[in-house]
Amino acid sequence: MDINQLRYFIEICKHGSMSKAAAALYISPQGISAAIRRLEDELGADLFFRTSNGLSLTNFGTSVLTEAQTVIEHVDKISQLGKLAATGKASITVSISTGRFMKLPASLQKLLLTPPDEFSVTLVNDYSTVCADMVLKEQASFAMVYGEYSKQKFDVTLLENVEQVFIVSKNHPFARRENVWLRELDNVPLLMPDLKTVPGMYIAEAFSKAGIRLNLAYVCMTPHQAIDIAAKNDSIVARTLKSDLTADDLRIVNVVKIEDFQMITPFSLISKKGRKLSVYEQLFQHLIFDCYRHTQDMPDSE
Repeated sequence: MDINQLRYFIEICKHGSMSKAAAALYISPQGISAAIRRLEDELGADLFFRTSNGLSLTNFGTSVLTEAQTVIEHVDKISQLGKLAATGKASITVSISTGRFMKLPASLQKLLLTPPDEFSVTLVNDYSTVCADMVLKEQASFAMVYGEYSKQKFDVTLLENVEQVFIVSKNHPFARRENVWLRELDNVPLLMPDLKTVPGMYIAEAFSKAGIRLNLAYVCMTPHQAIDIAAKNDSIVARTLKSDLTADDLRIVNVVKIEDFQMITPFSLISKKGRKLSVYEQLFQHLIFDCYRHTQDMPDSE
């Protein structure tokens, strides 16, 4: 068995056809067919069976595909490490919660996009839970994420506490109220982040605990867009970030003070507990902290 056989196998699965896979790989159909036959002989079982729509995986083939993808992923990573070693660069992968990058300090944005010459940085944007999972699987050195995380699984350093607020148009009934109780949001149309995000899950959990209905009318991942929509819709209650509200925004929307619900979410840098960071990773971690030193007190490691 060799790596190319696994690559051919994965490509066939992608296209559902040996001829299409051969064309994508710039090899002959006879060559890819022979490689797969040898692979099946070595494994002692068929990987595919033919249908009217082309090739389909056997149950055994489905299991092999998962393992083959993992093997190729690791081989490619090793190859990349070799290339980086040849250039004297250290590879750092940082996963960041969706929509958060532009909220980072400008110096940190610059560090991540144009790192010092000794680093090669790969950025991944996804839900906080996915970013944390990447750290656990050692697919990322660090993650910058919303929410609380297990100290048994992660080393957690708080970067900042992010306050979310609800806003309404100047003509919304809540705009004339000094305080609103959470139960009054029962079945009220809401504009808020996807429920797969940590802020979205936090709000949904609060509604569930209060026994009230969550009426998710619009999903919006961009705080400034939420402000614009809320200003033009007199029936919507929208969630945004307090730090995004400007004096001009407050001329067109009102912040709704929820008397019994405060939406403050920690935003932290996490790494895998028990995984020894390389010298380069430790240095890069300190560079991240330095970026926050210029905007606030030194982050606290928990």
